[in-house]
Amino acid sequence: MTAEQMIQAKLVIFAYQEAGWTGSLQCMLAVACVLKNRVDAGWGEWMDVLEDTHRVEANEIDLQVNMDLADDNLRDLMAEVDDIYHGIFVDELTKPENPMGGEATCLYYCFVERPIRDWFAKHIIQSPEHPRVAQVGQMMLYT
Repeated sequence: MTAEQMIQAKLVIFAYQEAGWTGSLQCMLAVACVLKNRVDAGWGEWMDVLEDTHRVEANEIDLQVNMDLADDNLRDLMAEVDDIYHGIFVDELTKPENPMGGEATCLYYCFVERPIRDWFAKHIIQSPEHPRVAQVGQMMLYT
């Protein structure tokens, strides 16, 4: 397995563990796109970003998600991850049009039906520097 394939596999696993419980492919894709946005924003290389997600997580999700290889959403996620990794995925989930002009790039997300960490509420939700600019189902996205 190449390093690129390993990163893509970790990205699939992470996105599925974070958002698979929603039953929404769009939420899983949004998680993967947010991580790509963090790489593009200079937060680090892919492995750095994947290994450091806990630092900025919004939710204390303690769900143990079993990956079901028969899950159509998982298969569809696997099919899209290569394009996300290479930056050719057309991302309308985490790069919405900004009403002030240009596009907004989402770097943070939270699931509103799950408990939200105090750090996230204080530093992201309540901060004017990180407006909520998109929503995918029960997932809120912030710049």
